[in-house]
Amino acid sequence: MPFGVFSEVGRLRKVMVHRPGLEHARLTPSNAAELLFDDVLWVAKAKSEHDAFAEVMRGRGVEVFEAEELLAQALTVPAAREWVCGHILSEREVGIAAAARARLLTRSGRPNGAIHPPEGEESHGAPEPGSDSPPPR
Repeated sequence: MPFGVFSEVGRLRKVMVHRPGLEHARLTPSNAAELLFDDVLWVAKAKSEHDAFAEVMRGRGVEVFEAEELLAQALTVPAAREWVCGHILSEREVGIAAAARARLLTRSGRPNGAIHPPEGEESHGAPEPGSDSPPPR
């Protein structure tokens, strides 16, 4: 059976989820509405609730796919990695510094972008990937 929604009331068999992360830590009261959030999230609590909900679904026989894991698997395919770098993480889309860092992250083979900026390159005040801390002001 292909992926898709074929019933609003049928049994959930497979679901793709995204665990709260750095993008949620960067929500502020002034940008939450613009980003279509009702309020700023407590990221650590949101992660804990996400994990618990995913476990409940697994316990009921639902196959849970984590978006980050699917992306990591896709990036092991060289053609997919080059497409992502060229179309989504391009300099035009994310800027020169972010595109360069994205290329390093996608080619590092390290999970969750667990690398530090190359020696001599600044992080521009952004927290490390996976951090629960908002960027400095």
